[in-house]
Amino acid sequence: MEDTEDCGWPMHKLLDNLKKAEDSASQSTNYLVLVSTGALNPVHNGHLDILTRTRQHIHETYGNQFIVLGGFISPSHDLYVGPKCRHSKSLHLNDTARIELAQLICKDSDWISCGTWEASQPGSWPDFPEVAINLHRRLAVHPVLGPRRPAVVYVAGLDHAQKCELLEHPMPLQPAGLAVVTRGGGAGAGLAAAQDDPPHLRFIVRSVNPEV
Repeated sequence: MEDTEDCGWPMHKLLDNLKKAEDSASQSTNYLVLVSTGALNPVHNGHLDILTRTRQHIHETYGNQFIVLGGFISPSHDLYVGPKCRHSKSLHLNDTARIELAQLICKDSDWISCGTWEASQPGSWPDFPEVAINLHRRLAVHPVLGPRRPAVVYVAGLDHAQKCELLEHPMPLQPAGLAVVTRGGGAGAGLAAAQDDPPHLRFIVRSVNPEV
């Protein structure tokens, strides 16, 4: 199940985009990698959409200050998804099926991949801060990335961010940053005054389309 060479985080798309970015990046450019977690039971285009909207917001707002090299969707562990599905009496796809479907939906993307580290941990399920931190550690030791290693930004939907109070208490995610993605035309309760904080890698991605 796990990509042993990259410890559950396939790097080929990220490395391809790094080569392309080197032509346009300046010495002050900061490279980023996005990651989002969830049951993905099953995965659908909305799971890719929050990564796409986050990358678009960062590139359009900050230009060459930030370049997003890659993104990951990370299916949650069976020990988390199974009991949740039994409680709600909903269909439970096992981790192998959820990973295969996530890999399939990412196949045609040139920058989003499926991370398998979270779902493949033996004996216990990692919570989302552990997932973001593990990706950060993997990038920190990757032999090809060079001196300007990408920072990780965890991408959360508004409901998730509010439930876990991520805007008020982002510490569990550090050193990863945070992007909160809203749905609908409104800013979301409690989010109207929230603003981007680029030095701390915090981004607020508001929808301009009420249907999104």
